[in-house]
Amino acid sequence: MNRAELGALRDAIGTILNWPDSVRDQIAQWLQTDALKPNDAGPGRLSLSRSNRRRGFKPRVEESAARERALLEAMRNDPEAGVVQWAKTTRCDKSAVSMRLGRLAKRCVVERDGNGRWRLARANPTMDPTMPPPL
Repeated sequence: MNRAELGALRDAIGTILNWPDSVRDQIAQWLQTDALKPNDAGPGRLSLSRSNRRRGFKPRVEESAARERALLEAMRNDPEAGVVQWAKTTRCDKSAVSMRLGRLAKRCVVERDGNGRWRLARANPTMDPTMPPPL
């Protein structure tokens, strides 16, 4: 490291020391290598995102049914919430929840109310999502 690089490092450290303690604590937390990452990736491993999946990836039927059941449970527990909150509750992408709601709507399990918000269908809110759609 040369003299100019040492001077730049000293200036950077001085700047960081002027930050509020809460900001420095947050930065330190982000930089810890032993902290768990999203999707339960362990230390030193990248979290898995949908972009890391091979093209055309399709989850197993059991996994899809379990995710639909989790979404329906979230809707029962918090019917006033919306797609974003249900996505957080079920730990899924917002787009995945939206697509799942569309599939459930085709099977008359969920519907949109007069304001365009999703809700459980009045006819049969406990319908098993793994059942095939009515003919």
